[in-house]
Amino acid sequence: MTNSGKEKYDQIPIPEDELLDAIKKGIHKKHRLQKKKRLKSLTATAASVIIILFTCANIPVFYTYAQEIPIVSMFVTAFHVGSGGKEMPDVDIEVTGDSGNVNIFFKHEHAAAENALSYSVTYFSSPVRMEIVFYGLKNADFHRIEEELMKIDAVADVYRITGKENDLAFSVVLEKGYNYEVMEFSNPGSLSINFFPDAYYTEDERHPDQTVYYIRSNPVPYGKKLESLVSQYRDEHPSQVKTREGKYIIVIGEFDTEKEAKEASDTLRDKYNTEYELYVGSGKVGEGPVN
Repeated sequence: MTNSGKEKYDQIPIPEDELLDAIKKGIHKKHRLQKKKRLKSLTATAASVIIILFTCANIPVFYTYAQEIPIVSMFVTAFHVGSGGKEMPDVDIEVTGDSGNVNIFFKHEHAAAENALSYSVTYFSSPVRMEIVFYGLKNADFHRIEEELMKIDAVADVYRITGKENDLAFSVVLEKGYNYEVMEFSNPGSLSINFFPDAYYTEDERHPDQTVYYIRSNPVPYGKKLESLVSQYRDEHPSQVKTREGKYIIVIGEFDTEKEAKEASDTLRDKYNTEYELYVGSGKVGEGPVN
């Protein structure tokens, strides 16, 4: 005996583009209004959109067969700062984009990978930037990612940073007044980085004209000297920033006051003794160091 409800359900096209657009709009709205609850709200928004679509289509067997809907299994998570994906050997990428987003698709053994490759995304505010690391993506062509990102109005700069030999690590610097969200999908595995104007900030966030203090190094060329600095202070989790003159510095921490930064610097000086050559620097949110 056949299940006529399931047969009717299987014949209904799934409007993936409309659903993804709705999810993205939900992300942007949530980011402006309640950034602290972004992930929880996004998941609820995505689920609500799916339920509304199928309720309107009058599908009585929706709950029974929901797990078979491809778009439900594809959406994994969305966030501003975080990590995800799975470790995989021999992964390559395909990159597409438009004026507001970049999509990175992962290939394993010349076929679409089921999951995104293991990755992490970290946010910094001076300058406003995201550091992205793909773990085990040593043979990928970084210029494909750079080219698509630089087409986006929200992106001011994209540059490689040093990392482990088998990883691909880079920074994406945003123009003032823009923000981003990252969405992960599976079957096939991909990441979508969505950029959008965002002039809103909450009381516990740094405002666009606020001065941020940090501990920094002197500028050095990209290469062995930068790798040595990163290695020397690896326990402090330094980030890497390209200056306006094209050299690089390492940056440790972000502080709201100069006093806090100096106290942290003194602690590091006691720890590293004569090897310590860092000092306190500062810059406004969204502005990078001159040199």
